Amino acid sequence: MIDSHRRWISCRGPATVYAARYAHLTGREHNKLTATQAQTVIAAAILRHLHAVITTGQRWDPIIATQGLRAASPIAAAA
Repeated sequence: MIDSHRRWISCRGPATVYAARYAHLTGREHNKLTATQAQTVIAAAILRHLHAVITTGQRWDPIIATQGLRAASPIAAAA
């Protein structure tokens, strides 16, 4: 049970990073993006992350995904 719970939590990690990025892109005052533009940016980021994970075999890391701009969260540490 604990192992499946950890997998579920680790799957939520990327979603929170992408949701925060989307909110930033569509909510900033200067150079605000439309919903479609922000979705395109997020899709490109997901493709880059997938490519990196597949070609290097390294697990997805929210610190790397946010370019080191986020502090490590307890959820990421538990994964």
